[in-house]
Amino acid sequence: MTHHLLQLPACPDHLPTDLQHLSHTRWPLHLPPQSLTPTAIRQALAAIELPDTISDILGSDQTPAILWLLASHTLPQATHWHYSHPLQQWDKLTADPATQKPSPTPQEQEQEQEQEQEQEQEQEQEQEQEQATITPAPTAAATPPRNDLATMPEGTLAFKAFCYEAWGGHTPENTRHLQRIEDEAINRSPNVLAYIQKARQRGETAYQLSQQLEREIDQHGIEHARQWVQQQTTDLHKNIQQHLKTQLNKQEKRQQHQKIRQANRSYQSNISPVALIDGHHPNSLPHLPASNQWQILIDETGDTFDQTADHLKPTDPQIGRLVALAIPAETTLPALEPFHAVEAHASHIDQIVQQLLNQRVGIFGFSVTDPAAQHRYWIGHIQQLIRWSLLQLPTPATASAPLQIHVLIERNKNYQPGDNQALRALAETLESELQGIDPHRFGQLRLNLAIMDKNHPHNGYIDALAFTWGSQASESKDRLKKSALRGHCLLTANDSNLQHLYLATSQQRPLRPAEWYELCTAASHDPEGGYLRRSLERIGETLSQHKNPHLWRDYLEEVRQHLRSKQYRLAELGHALDWLQRHSPAQQGAQQQLPATLSLLLKSTQLATQNHRGQIDHQHIGDCLDLILQLRDEAPAETCEALLRITTATTNNFEFATLRSTITEWLQQPVAVPGLLNHGKLHSTLGQIEAFSGQPQQAIVHFDQALLHFARLSDPEQQQRETAQTQTYRLIARLDALLQPPGHPTTLQSDTDTDHLLNELLQHMQHHTGKNSPDAISRSLAHNGQQHRYLHHLWLRAMLHLPALQPARLAYLQSQGQWQQGSDHPWPLINAYRGWLLQQAGQTQAATEHLQHAIELCENQAHGPTLQWMAETLRTLAQALGLHLPPEHQPSANARQHLINTLPHAPHAALTHFAQEANTPLTHPQILQHLCACLPFNFH
Repeated sequence: MTHHLLQLPACPDHLPTDLQHLSHTRWPLHLPPQSLTPTAIRQALAAIELPDTISDILGSDQTPAILWLLASHTLPQATHWHYSHPLQQWDKLTADPATQKPSPTPQEQEQEQEQEQEQEQEQEQEQEQEQATITPAPTAAATPPRNDLATMPEGTLAFKAFCYEAWGGHTPENTRHLQRIEDEAINRSPNVLAYIQKARQRGETAYQLSQQLEREIDQHGIEHARQWVQQQTTDLHKNIQQHLKTQLNKQEKRQQHQKIRQANRSYQSNISPVALIDGHHPNSLPHLPASNQWQILIDETGDTFDQTADHLKPTDPQIGRLVALAIPAETTLPALEPFHAVEAHASHIDQIVQQLLNQRVGIFGFSVTDPAAQHRYWIGHIQQLIRWSLLQLPTPATASAPLQIHVLIERNKNYQPGDNQALRALAETLESELQGIDPHRFGQLRLNLAIMDKNHPHNGYIDALAFTWGSQASESKDRLKKSALRGHCLLTANDSNLQHLYLATSQQRPLRPAEWYELCTAASHDPEGGYLRRSLERIGETLSQHKNPHLWRDYLEEVRQHLRSKQYRLAELGHALDWLQRHSPAQQGAQQQLPATLSLLLKSTQLATQNHRGQIDHQHIGDCLDLILQLRDEAPAETCEALLRITTATTNNFEFATLRSTITEWLQQPVAVPGLLNHGKLHSTLGQIEAFSGQPQQAIVHFDQALLHFARLSDPEQQQRETAQTQTYRLIARLDALLQPPGHPTTLQSDTDTDHLLNELLQHMQHHTGKNSPDAISRSLAHNGQQHRYLHHLWLRAMLHLPALQPARLAYLQSQGQWQQGSDHPWPLINAYRGWLLQQAGQTQAATEHLQHAIELCENQAHGPTLQWMAETLRTLAQALGLHLPPEHQPSANARQHLINTLPHAPHAALTHFAQEANTPLTHPQILQHLCACLPFNFH
């Protein structure tokens, strides 16, 4: 039988021993070196019309690898014979000759690499052109199977090494990936290692040339740079040439994008300004309705994801920022056409962002400069974002059904659609971790992670968000500002907020006092059985088990600090005090009693909460008075502060002068007895008593004394806080002086006096808002929330008292879309004054809604008789302004009779008189005088 042989180039003439005794016909393949291309070889193989009876292929270690591959593909059933020139022997190969043959020669390596990389390089180039920046490689633990180095051909391995060096091998992530490639090369052979190192050298050359290319573009322009690339790359390796061409294309695209941004420069974002709801953003992830099924889309912006980001300016676009968009199953987002924000007009991005702001979807993101971002690699930050998002995810209180979460991560260089095996391991790790943190919530978590292509119908949404956050273009900044996402949903470094709280509760450590108070705040809004409520109770149980009174005292002091600084909401404060009461040292053992000093601290703090709710608990007041008598010599500062709380309680009961003599007695003590701070507060409290009693001028004397004492405080922050509050009291007293009857000694006597008051008011507002004009002050306070609520109240009060502030009223009304809302004092008054301003502007419907909301805030069932009195007064005010409220919000004789029984010391005759005249035309000053008589001083 005749055997037909295919003899490849560089094969010796003599045959293997096993073939010498057989008859055979040789089909030699002769190709010049310049023809060793895939196309030329395929054409040659087709042209010689190989017979079907070829049973053997002969070649050597000098035969180009590409010939082995194509011959074996053409004749898959043939036996491969390999001749080693150094050993001068034939070997029969039983597997793919590309992997069985000895290490290729340098020339073969070059040729093999070029051919194997053709398709992969095209894919890499396409991705580079799509992305404005190059995302570094992932960690070794999460490398997808398609990038498994152990099974990767040597040519592809070398190309990867080239790419990571060309992208900047100095970054921690790229350095790690390059080390893994070299480790794999060492495992194979010294020749492969040398092969990889040569590829790295080419990559380093490509990187240096790309840096020089940028300088050429900056100095001489894109056309000159194109000629420079042609000159520089004539004799360079093909990979370097292609890399520089790709970089040049990217720079050209960047210039095109800059032209787009230039065209957009005068563009103002047309999205509707977002108003916060009780301090949180409408798209805040934890505040969405609960769902058992979610889809989470993830994208990033920037290109620096390691510790070098800490050295960049906070606004630097290079800083890595990661964004998640959480879509519950109950929300359907329209599909988008393929979309890339960097190439889109600003108005198109506005439309997409506005759609998200109008939907019940959650938005969350963080910067890698955030203290909570502990990772150095991109995949680590992705893991942190997923974990952080899942902790916040609103889920049903009972885990009766599986919690199904599908996470789609936009692809990057090393993670492509279909590379999901490593992500399954990451999903299982996260499932296990979260189930350990909260089995109740995550016991049936089913987490699926996948890579999302840029053409996914929802990818445009997350791309628009990421672009808006990372772009430094003016239109993007305007969009970000109006969306109110930054600082609420998109966190910048050192933000202290609810999102960080979820991480803190998962770290199995004692919470710091500020964190504990934030948890009390958040838990007060959490549904029954919610994650935060359970976390707070677990902390209380741990505190009780370890009997740690020092930590309990730190938590109590945190509450007191919030009271002093006025930074609180009543519901949250009450939640914190309730927790302290249930987990106090006295509750930790039957034999342990709470020391009298701590008991006074707790009771006086609870009394402060009751004061702000308008509640009057005579038993609680009596308990505090007993403790004050007991501890006056032992703890004078604490007893003085408790006395000030009690004085406020009697003020809420309209018993303004009850403790006047006691306050006066304390003022006669040396300053050192109560302490400088409390001595100033005693003067301020006495000033408030005089103001409530209708003596604004005498009140101002005491306020001035308080300011002198506060000026001596060594703590500048405390000094500023106390001074600001007392100056506010002083300005309210001066405004009240405007309403005194003609000839009254405290009445402002001339326009000059009014001008002085206006100047004093503007200086005060400028100091605290940083704004120079009345219009700017109005616009600043219009979108301000809880922090400046007392300043906000003062400004609204002043705008209704001082005709000279008419332009400021107009500016405030024009900013109506940015008005924030709150639920505790003085938000009812803020809403009432807003309604009054709207009524003056002819916006009757909006005015009615704001007065109605103000009344509803006062009527809260948790509020006491003082706020019920305020509600009836505001109902009467609405009637006097000619606003038609629903029947349940009309002034009522029955309500006034009920208040006679619950609040006997209130000015009932004044309220009855106001109700009688509310149906008759009243001038603006007359309404103000009625309001002042029914709600004296800062009650209105």
